[in-house]
Amino acid sequence: MPSAPGNGSKERRSSARIVPHVFAAAIAVMVVACTIRWVAPEAFAFQRGRGKRSPAPYGRIGGKPIIPNPEAEKFPAGVPRDSDGFPVITLREQYETNVTMYNEGLGPFPGPPPDFSIDWDYIPPDPEDSNFDPNAPLGPPPPEAPEELMSLQPAGAIEWPEITPDEPIPGEKKRKVAAAPE
Repeated sequence: MPSAPGNGSKERRSSARIVPHVFAAAIAVMVVACTIRWVAPEAFAFQRGRGKRSPAPYGRIGGKPIIPNPEAEKFPAGVPRDSDGFPVITLREQYETNVTMYNEGLGPFPGPPPDFSIDWDYIPPDPEDSNFDPNAPLGPPPPEAPEELMSLQPAGAIEWPEITPDEPIPGEKKRKVAAAPE
């Protein structure tokens, strides 16, 4: 049986009137839920919040939280420190820092490398090193022991080796040298 011509459009119009009200009610419920729970609207997807922040985000050692200290991590324990506890940086490290800053556009050109032999951590080149110079002048001799300490030493406490004359090395071939001019 055919329905009345005005009946179908009336039902469609009434359902069309309900849709905006349903959306408005859903938005109102979401706004109320967000304000009651103090949750951000973008987190309202039926997810639980992240909970409390961890009081020890980097973990614990022996029950105590690990607190990172980036300044201390730059300088290990073996680095000498001045009277205020600040690490003593070497001239070489300072020069390398200046070169790096220049390369990154953060400072002036540091110039050619200076002489690092006055650094507290300078180790002169070994004869096996490529930069060893046999003609380079020797460094200063070690300082003499204070007389106050040497006088307290009992006799025979320090055994000084004898200075031996140069001896020929066994098995070494003698080089023939041209005669001296007359």
